[in-house]
Amino acid sequence: RTLRGEKGAQATQTTKLSDGGKMLSTIKSLVELSRRPPTIAYWAKVVSMSSKAPAANPVKKQQPRGKGKPAGSGKGGGSASDKIQNTLMACLDAPKRKAPRASEEEMARRSEIGRQYVIGKFRRHNEINHDISCKIKMKIFAVKMLPRGTKWKEEALKVTNEGPPLHRKIPLLTPPIPGYKVSDWVRND
Repeated sequence: RTLRGEKGAQATQTTKLSDGGKMLSTIKSLVELSRRPPTIAYWAKVVSMSSKAPAANPVKKQQPRGKGKPAGSGKGGGSASDKIQNTLMACLDAPKRKAPRASEEEMARRSEIGRQYVIGKFRRHNEINHDISCKIKMKIFAVKMLPRGTKWKEEALKVTNEGPPLHRKIPLLTPPIPGYKVSDWVRND
């Protein structure tokens, strides 16, 4: 295998295969497709190439005698991979359904709800940030009030990464279960 620089990126396969030319063209096509952004045509080509790619050792199914035509050759025709490809293309090409148009009163109601939501979110944001800034100012003022050159100020400015104290209660997603003790379920091995 050889790969050239990024601008002229073209992959070539030098391995000897039973279907040499077809596999080489398939690999080159996949490399060419990988340079473009994926579109519906891209997925259609990938699906068609994967359904047409021959197997290394194809095994032919024998038809039982007296059964007539092989499966899939009736009115619908085509192989299973063609049906899958057609279904995939129908899903990708399906038009997007739009919501029905709302009345003027409903649109005005929705607009008012959205406006009140934004006002409430701004109010909440401002309250939270005001609270945090007040706490920061009080903390800075408290540190300034400590006497200079003492152990108190050193301890107050020390950063510890120990986490919360062990006695602190932590809120849980579920209410406490009556009679449940963690120590009953912990092994002392």
